[in-house]
Amino acid sequence: MKKGKLIGCGIFVLVPLLLLFGVRAYLSRDLRAAAGEYDQAVAAATKAGLALKIEDALPKPVPEAENASREYRALVAYDNENRKALADALKVLADLAGPGKNVPTTELRTALRKAGPFLAIARRAANKPYCVFERDWSKPYAVMFPEYAVMKQAGRVLIASGWLAVREGRVSDGLTDLGLAMKVSRHAATEPTIISLLVGSALEAMVLSAATQMAAERPALASNQEFRTFVGQPRPLPDLKNAFAGELAFALSIDMGDAEISKMLTGGGPDDGAPSVDRPTGDQMMRYVADPGTLNRAMQTRALQFWTAASAALEGSDPLTVYRAISDLSAEYGRREARGDNLSYRLLGILLPSLEGVAAQPVTMQAQRKLAGLYLDVLAFRSANGGWPLDLSKLRTNATDPWSGRPLIYKVTADGFDLYSVGPNQADDAGGPDDRGFFFPPRSPRSP
Repeated sequence: MKKGKLIGCGIFVLVPLLLLFGVRAYLSRDLRAAAGEYDQAVAAATKAGLALKIEDALPKPVPEAENASREYRALVAYDNENRKALADALKVLADLAGPGKNVPTTELRTALRKAGPFLAIARRAANKPYCVFERDWSKPYAVMFPEYAVMKQAGRVLIASGWLAVREGRVSDGLTDLGLAMKVSRHAATEPTIISLLVGSALEAMVLSAATQMAAERPALASNQEFRTFVGQPRPLPDLKNAFAGELAFALSIDMGDAEISKMLTGGGPDDGAPSVDRPTGDQMMRYVADPGTLNRAMQTRALQFWTAASAALEGSDPLTVYRAISDLSAEYGRREARGDNLSYRLLGILLPSLEGVAAQPVTMQAQRKLAGLYLDVLAFRSANGGWPLDLSKLRTNATDPWSGRPLIYKVTADGFDLYSVGPNQADDAGGPDDRGFFFPPRSPRSP
């Protein structure tokens, strides 16, 4: 009798264990297959020259006297301590850069006076050649970047200071401040992260937009050689290779044994407050049954494979060709993630939706720079001839849209003109949000 009970108890314990291990093996089969490709993926990434450790992706240290990081952190501290006092001034300066908004000179001067200490620190930062922040990268997906917000504020304040100087007839002084704002954009783009590239690109776009608005406000600037030289100055395009460099190293540092990271990547579970009646997805079940080591290797393998392929795409010399290759690659990996409950693609899935927009930055910047120069050409033509050119061929300059290979869109309107690129969708949206351009009188893109 006792023997029968023991056998029954053994079966009662053994059967659930066998079922558990069977379910675990079934749900983890794709993860094990991905993890098995790890060594091959590492070899390919190493051959491609990719940084596999975070310290190998970071910029090299620079002399403290040449490093602007201390000044930007001083701006963070100043902003935290004086936020209320700065708020009104920064609101005025933000309004100044808004297309179609007119900030009176007296109001602009008052706002800059209130932001004087902030402006002084921003100038000291921008006058330094390098910006390398020391950060704790031990948990890269938890790293905060408080400096980026004040870098954007610094750009706005410098632009506003330059704008005031131009209004007062001090064009050279104004261009000095605009040049410092451009340096802030380069400082912001130094770190090997996607967010770094995006902040740097946004700052340069702000400077170019402000320059066109200044010329619209004072058309004589369009014929000022010093002003034209500043706008048309050759500058490096946004560096996708640098922006992508850290992403692989970050992925390789992920530890699926960290509960917070596990929850973030696997969609949570009942302990996240989800109703208990909800049916768990396969990847949520894997969170509980898959071995964290296998999860790590599987996700790292997919990251290695993706960024190695992306690195090959970046070897192209034409930004549009690179954009298309990265877009196609992102779409393919997105389809793989969507096909089933395979967690190996989940880490990449967080980044994939944004990568197309990131890869578009060099092409968009090409277009914006060309458009800014053409904007000045159109204004100068009107000053010399008494009317707008009927088409861009009258300007005797290269007006090819980097996005389409066709001429940039130029339309004379009742009160001025529209000048824009068709943007990533390569369709004329009549100056809508996807179209990148500048307008006279200055305005925001039309609603779709």
